[in-house]
Amino acid sequence: MKSTPGEALFRFFQTDLNESNTIELSFTPNIPIEEKQYKHISHNLLLTVTGYLLILNLESLDNNKQITFCIPDIKNVELNNESLDDNYCKYYLNCHVRTHYYEYQELIEMKNAGIEISSRKIEEILRNINMTYRIIIKK
Repeated sequence: MKSTPGEALFRFFQTDLNESNTIELSFTPNIPIEEKQYKHISHNLLLTVTGYLLILNLESLDNNKQITFCIPDIKNVELNNESLDDNYCKYYLNCHVRTHYYEYQELIEMKNAGIEISSRKIEEILRNINMTYRIIIKK
């Protein structure tokens, strides 16, 4: 079975995670504020019915405190082309926001049933249906 470009990029992402020593990320999606570097202890990437779930086990470089951070509902991964380096890769993890996704589905069903739905309401939900996490992997 031939893989899609997205699947191939996901494999590169997994390989980079496997080879990483340090991960830099923000716990806030869409706006990478207060990014911090963590020692990468381990990770697990699971395929679920709503997308991939990334579980990162990390250790703070500031205080050696171990934490677990999860990124749910990953639909695709993008590589920042400017980060192509043997020791450094920057990825964007595009994730569904389930509440907005289900709200959008419900509005479409209502519209199909003949109920008038404001196009502004649909556009508002579509603007917020995804969130993006940036993760910088250092080897």
